[in-house]
Amino acid sequence: MKRDYMQPDYMRWGQANREDDRQHDYPPTVTIFGAGISGLTAAHELIERGFNVNVVEPAWSPAEEYACQVGGVAANQVGRVKIDADAFQRMAREIKETSDPDKNKDLGVFVKAERAVLMQPVQHRFPIVQRIQFDKCNPTDSSWTKYLDDYGVSNAEKLRYIAHILNDAWDEYYCDYNIQFLAVLRALIHGDLKPTLAKVLPLPGSFIEAIKENPKLLFDVLRVRVLGYTDGDGDPKTNREISKRWAELVAQELSKVIARTFPKTQITVANFSSEGRGGEAPLGNQVEPHNRHRSNRVEFQIFEQPIPGEHGYRFFPNFYRHIFDTMKRTPVFDKHGDITSETAYDQLVPTLNTAIAFNDGKGLNKVELRRFTSIKAIQDTIEFFRSEAKFTDRDLLRLQVYFLKYMTSCPERRTAEAEEVSFWRYVHADGVKYSSAAARFLDGAPQALVAMSAKETDARTQYNALIQMLLQNPIEPFVPDMQLNGTTSEAWLNRWKDYLKRKGVKFFIGKLTKLIRNGDGFLPVIGSSCETEVSDGLPLSGIIPEDLCPPWESKTDRDAAQADLTKAIEASDFFVMAIPLDAASELVWDACASISSTAKISGPFQQLMEFDVYTGRRDRHGRLILRKRSPSGRPADGDPQRDISGVQFFIPQNYRIGEGYVYYPESSWALSSISQLAFWRERVSPIGKYIG
Repeated sequence: MKRDYMQPDYMRWGQANREDDRQHDYPPTVTIFGAGISGLTAAHELIERGFNVNVVEPAWSPAEEYACQVGGVAANQVGRVKIDADAFQRMAREIKETSDPDKNKDLGVFVKAERAVLMQPVQHRFPIVQRIQFDKCNPTDSSWTKYLDDYGVSNAEKLRYIAHILNDAWDEYYCDYNIQFLAVLRALIHGDLKPTLAKVLPLPGSFIEAIKENPKLLFDVLRVRVLGYTDGDGDPKTNREISKRWAELVAQELSKVIARTFPKTQITVANFSSEGRGGEAPLGNQVEPHNRHRSNRVEFQIFEQPIPGEHGYRFFPNFYRHIFDTMKRTPVFDKHGDITSETAYDQLVPTLNTAIAFNDGKGLNKVELRRFTSIKAIQDTIEFFRSEAKFTDRDLLRLQVYFLKYMTSCPERRTAEAEEVSFWRYVHADGVKYSSAAARFLDGAPQALVAMSAKETDARTQYNALIQMLLQNPIEPFVPDMQLNGTTSEAWLNRWKDYLKRKGVKFFIGKLTKLIRNGDGFLPVIGSSCETEVSDGLPLSGIIPEDLCPPWESKTDRDAAQADLTKAIEASDFFVMAIPLDAASELVWDACASISSTAKISGPFQQLMEFDVYTGRRDRHGRLILRKRSPSGRPADGDPQRDISGVQFFIPQNYRIGEGYVYYPESSWALSSISQLAFWRERVSPIGKYIG
């Protein structure tokens, strides 16, 4: 039976102009541009409905070679530990006070053991994801630098690229180390400690003598692990010996490359720590010969304590109903690639207790969000707003009236009366007025839920959020809010991508650069993201697939295959743009510039252009309109794009503020906070000292 894949007119922009292909028996191919939450959701729904799906994403993965990053702004941005000014003094005191003789005996060992904690603080990290390939059948081959990986890149080219990364890291770390510790080091070596510093820094004589003999013990700017791995075949001890030898060869060769390329950089073989891990981390299913070959490699890791920058993603019950549904259909696989009984949804844990902090010096006011099961529970909630939030009885009565009015309205009435009205106007109907305390609370509280003030958010969105938080389905357990049990990328996004790849979704590193007119629709032009994502030194360009079969054996083969691959993707049956609004707007306006009348444009492109004009982002000719900001940087009133900023604090103590989300309704920025580490099942490795 033939299936009809014809789509409505609004899909015409993304269809290939091939009439003979509109009726066929094989599933159509959909290419999605963007691997954020929207792009992954589209890929998930389409692949489970039998479509062939490609995902093209310009962002390179900071943790995996030849892979794109998924999750968009929700993905973790990993930084390095921020070292405080007295870290050196604390380490010195620990050496003096410790009862462990080995620490006093060998200062160098102690310093290296504390490397992850004392590593230089910078926001910018320098991840090294390149893998150096080896041949286990010929482990002593001296020509290993000429080996090519599946993408036609030689080990020698990768070593030159890694040398650039390490040189940049050295420059940044060395400069900051000078600022942080040079004065203390000079004081220690020359014995001219200031009286105030001597009181907080009581040093044993052996400590000072050790520093005088080798000042670099406390000035080790950069240290890199060189880790060798093999496949799982053979004797484990032999595999560790072979992989250790590979790591040593790479460390020696890399130090030579750095010395030739960057003679001023003080990186030597002593900066590398070579380790043989054997077959403890094979790549892919080891039944396949190709995966066994890929597993024979050397990887790199800079000593540091990574700290995960979180977007602050929140999982409201029913508010993101589609995400919960998708997570329940995303199974989790173990380290061997076998499916487990868990899903991505099982990685969520409830945050049952919420608190409100007023500027009254009384600390947190705990709010137990629960389904009302008695009149007493309602009275307790009313009493809280009366006593703590300073609402008057008149304020509470008016709010209850409007709340009940909305709850007793049918969906059509809610849309008609609350969709186009701000929450502020809805609760101020008939000219009612509130006390100053209630007015401040009403204006700021919605920002914690939907990132907009009461004057900006529509009443329907705000009331729906409140209802879904307070009045769940009676047959379901009440869970007001959810948090992941780990970092967003590890607990959810990477597992989501893994599942989609197993289902057949193909991921590519590339960029949607242009839309061109094609009959009644538009077709995409795909370019390389290497110009902005990869530094000089790694010879890659064009679209890059994550999984290759068969491997490219030369640069000529690679270039020809990339050209064919780009053409095949650009000839997909349908396309989906799941990219940021600004990027989509620029592509659409540029593509439509040659069209004489915007009346000829329909569907989502027309809607996007009308949105830009209506909100004042662009004029009717597509020219950008610069919106003025307030002196504090706040966008102009009515600007559809508002800034949402956050700050994360990592502290040495196991400390948390509240047991869930804390709202600060009286703060000028409408702040909310949560201690995410308290919900994590596993910490980022190495853990280091930051545990709160």
